[in-house]
Amino acid sequence: MSVRSVTYVRRVAWSDVDASGAWRFTAPFDYVEDAETQLMRDLGVLHETALHLPRIYVDASFKSPARFDDEVSVTLQVAGLGRSSIHFVFSITNGDRLAVEGKLGVAFVGASGRAEELPEFLRAALETGRPAA
Repeated sequence: MSVRSVTYVRRVAWSDVDASGAWRFTAPFDYVEDAETQLMRDLGVLHETALHLPRIYVDASFKSPARFDDEVSVTLQVAGLGRSSIHFVFSITNGDRLAVEGKLGVAFVGASGRAEELPEFLRAALETGRPAA
């Protein structure tokens, strides 16, 4: 089994919409983080990495809205690895429509609070898509 991407399906929650009934612009980023959490869980590295991967950039293009209770699919894929960073691409679809597409970067931060080289177990899991041993 190779896991270098994940698709996470959820419904747009009431708390994720504004007065128009469409999702507020930050809600898709929460959904992408949920997909990232699932990817790390699938790779068996969630608990070793959860508090060590702050965001360093996000770039998104909004194509169409999602509304309260719509079912959306978030696909997150590993696009590349740096010395201390992980780069993802993502898309969110609402039915057959593309709602959002973008890029996200995270850095591995150690106990010092500074970026550190990706641990070998994490790099290996992300490169091979195989759960860490």
